[in-house]
Amino acid sequence: LWRDRAGNTLAVAAVSLLLLLAAVGGGVDMSRAYMTKTNLQAACDSGVLAGRRALSKSGTYGDAEKAKAAKMFNFNMHAAQTSSKNVSFETESHDDGSVTGTASATMPMAIMDIFGGKDIKLDVACSAELQMASADVMFVLDVTGSMAGTKIQGLRDAVRDFHKTVAEAVINKDETVIRYA
Repeated sequence: LWRDRAGNTLAVAAVSLLLLLAAVGGGVDMSRAYMTKTNLQAACDSGVLAGRRALSKSGTYGDAEKAKAAKMFNFNMHAAQTSSKNVSFETESHDDGSVTGTASATMPMAIMDIFGGKDIKLDVACSAELQMASADVMFVLDVTGSMAGTKIQGLRDAVRDFHKTVAEAVINKDETVIRYA
């Protein structure tokens, strides 16, 4: 039997097919993991942006603001597409007005599970903060007679409120220049 060469092609093909399946399976599962992590990062980013916006409107970062962040995360996270499970998202605010978050998910192997591959745990971090860059702001205001009375006063108040809001948003006052005209 040792010297008999008949049927060698079948044995080599079977081993090669097994190795090819493992290589393709690894590639498929790694590409699924990459897509899942990209989706997880995008959902995390959108969640903290929503949380930061909610913080700027209310002035505090409580349960309502966290719920808005979680709602946006859940809207953007498509766990069913990759059969991800144990998806979690946590956020917190900081004294500087920023909101940070972490998200995680577990993605089961589709093909490499045959070869004993384990589930892949994916973790991402994200943050959002309000930053104001140097800017030139131009106002074109209607000060004609049609704006007389309460209209012109409302216009003046709106410009003052805009200036106040922008001035409060500037974090690094030494390096940021806001010019108005």
